[in-house]
Amino acid sequence: MAHSWGTSQYDNLGIEISCLVVLMVDFSMLWICIWYLSMLLIETDHTEHGITDSQKGTNRTPGKSCPKQISKLRAIRSEEI
Repeated sequence: MAHSWGTSQYDNLGIEISCLVVLMVDFSMLWICIWYLSMLLIETDHTEHGITDSQKGTNRTPGKSCPKQISKLRAIRSEEI
């Protein structure tokens, strides 16, 4: 009786560890998604500024650098998946 209780305790421990791992993975994925969305928001903001700057003819570099950064982020995301 005591032995079976011990094995069930270890089984529960394994379940708890696996749940903890799943929660950690979910939490990290959530942070990656939040970071990715915030980067996209920042880059769309930069792209808008790049368009206005290029219309003025003063500075075009932010608009040019953003698509490269977005493609880098997409490459990073595809590697993680």
